[in-house]
Amino acid sequence: MFWPLLLWWGVGYLVFHDKQNLSLIKWTAAASVSIFISMIFIVSWYYTWVNGLAVESSIIDIGSLFVAVPLGQLLSIHVYRVIQPRRMYLIISIVFVVLMGILFIYFTFAAPDIPIFVPPS
Repeated sequence: MFWPLLLWWGVGYLVFHDKQNLSLIKWTAAASVSIFISMIFIVSWYYTWVNGLAVESSIIDIGSLFVAVPLGQLLSIHVYRVIQPRRMYLIISIVFVVLMGILFIYFTFAAPDIPIFVPPS
């Protein structure tokens, strides 16, 4: 979820920034919101169904992607429209994206021993 959305927003900015006169600050903040909301939704969707309702289904797992991405995109459109471009938002967004990228890479090779990272047996 993280890498494809990051690629989507990055390429989107490169393609449309001149044609649409996009603000880098607003675009980066909207991208961060989209990535964050999508990731939170997928994780909470999964644990609600598996641990809360005791239902395991691949269709439900894949369905979370089809709900999370549009939800994140819609919220990010709203953020882009209403946010005032401030340098602080750019810095916070970049720190968030870089930190999440580092954590994803680190946890791929050294996952912590907590239930969210332990595959079900």
